[in-house]
Amino acid sequence: MAISEATIRELTRKAIDELGPLASPDNVRQVVRDALARMQEEVPGLEGTPGFSASHMNLGSGTQVIVTVFGKNKSGVLAEVARCLADFNGNVIDISQKILQDWFTMILIVDIAELTASFAALKKALGQVGEKLGVRVLAQHEDVFVSMHRV
Repeated sequence: MAISEATIRELTRKAIDELGPLASPDNVRQVVRDALARMQEEVPGLEGTPGFSASHMNLGSGTQVIVTVFGKNKSGVLAEVARCLADFNGNVIDISQKILQDWFTMILIVDIAELTASFAALKKALGQVGEKLGVRVLAQHEDVFVSMHRV
């Protein structure tokens, strides 16, 4: 299985898009290394395949994103975030939320296998929901989240 340069470019663009403001050269390289290591574990012998090198990664394998929301507590945050996800056909698999005094935090695991638009469009829409509500809403693809947070 050879990996084409076009595929590499597309995967790199996805990594940069999903890392957002954290997409420094060092962070992108680390995500590549970590994803490569996972890929080699999942497909033994891949490292000997023509066209395969440490610059290849597979960010498109997972279908889940981690959405985090935090800010001052106010009514309607969960409803608006859930509505935005539903508008893109995202399926909430798990959710945790906590209010600490006046601070609201929420983490959602969302299946995006049936997404009706691009992941970038979903991230933008979630960011707009956050701006409207005065909270911060972030979405990271599970592969990026795992690589960055070493879970």
